[in-house]
Amino acid sequence: MENQDDPENRHNDTLLGLILRIVGFGISLAALYWFMLTYMVRR
Repeated sequence: MENQDDPENRHNDTLLGLILRIVGFGISLAALYWFMLTYMVRR
């Protein structure tokens, strides 16, 4: 339990959060791009 305050652990947590944020942003961007592509094809 003493390792909870380890800077290495905290750095890993922030890195994981950053990766999750980037992945989420990429997914939303891909969804928007796919929507625009299908919209252009339908016109």
